[in-house]
Amino acid sequence: MFLASLLRRIAFSYYDYKAYNFNIEKTDFVVIHIPDQIGDAMAIFPVIRALELHKIKHLLIVTSTINLEVFNALKLEKTKLTLVTMTMQDHATLKEIKDLAKNI
Repeated sequence: MFLASLLRRIAFSYYDYKAYNFNIEKTDFVVIHIPDQIGDAMAIFPVIRALELHKIKHLLIVTSTINLEVFNALKLEKTKLTLVTMTMQDHATLKEIKDLAKNI
C-alpha cells in the first residue's frame, strides 16, 4: 500500500502546483473554475462570500452549463460578477479550454 501511494504521488506531482502566498488586500480580480457537479458549485459559496468581504472588485466564474443556474441566482453587492460557461470538463476539447483561457 505504501508503494502504491508513493508511486501515485510521484506520478501526479507533475500536475500538482505550488501554493503561492499573496496579499488578498491587493487583489482586485479573481477567477474561479468550478467543477461540473452542482454540489461543488454550491460548496464554493463561502469562498465567494469571503472574497466579497475582502472587497474584490471583479469575480469571474468559469462554470459548466449544468452549474450555470446555481450562479445565476448569486447576488453580489460590491463585486462585479461575470459568468462564463463551457462544456462539461469530461467533454470539453483542448481547443475549447485554450480559447477560453485566452479570452480570460
